[in-house]
Amino acid sequence: MLLDQHNSDVAACHNLRYFDAPPGVQPVAAPQAVADRPMRMFCEFDTDGYSFIAADGLALVLFRPIGRDVRRVCTLPDEPLRALFINNFVKVTT
Repeated sequence: MLLDQHNSDVAACHNLRYFDAPPGVQPVAAPQAVADRPMRMFCEFDTDGYSFIAADGLALVLFRPIGRDVRRVCTLPDEPLRALFINNFVKVTT
């Protein structure tokens, strides 16, 4: 993101990615949407495919971008702040 140094307005915004080959950081295409609604992504894990633990409001969900599969795991009493996948368990902080 490039900012105008005089008034801090965004002058240009680019999706950039680092590559080992020169010149290093290069523009790439915009990422595709992987869900039809906003969700808070917390952590990635891989049991039988590419998966994430996410929050959909107060619901803790298992999210698989391939096929856009969202499965509710549970409903939490408070908004989740963090979720970690450790030793085949998910630890959630609310």
